[in-house]
Amino acid sequence: MLRVMNASLRRATFVLQSETVEALSYVSVRTGTSMSAIVREVLGQPIVMLAGALKGVPPDPDASQLDLFRAQMVGHCNDALLDARPVLGSGLGAV
Repeated sequence: MLRVMNASLRRATFVLQSETVEALSYVSVRTGTSMSAIVREVLGQPIVMLAGALKGVPPDPDASQLDLFRAQMVGHCNDALLDARPVLGSGLGAV
């Protein structure tokens, strides 16, 4: 049977370190959430924000522009990780 993906979703293939895949698998099993859903939630919005922020950085930024950019990205990434908590739901019970 052919499965049709949501039109707004596209398949991507990644090569990750074994440790990362093992951790992702553990989180997936532990929370009952697919690895794809976890990756979508953790990476999705931060990557969109990163691309948007990079559009505002000049091609040859000075040190202060890079420092500001990095600080903004750390804040956005931390916010995104906190926002990912709902995807994990109440699946944090004992396994």
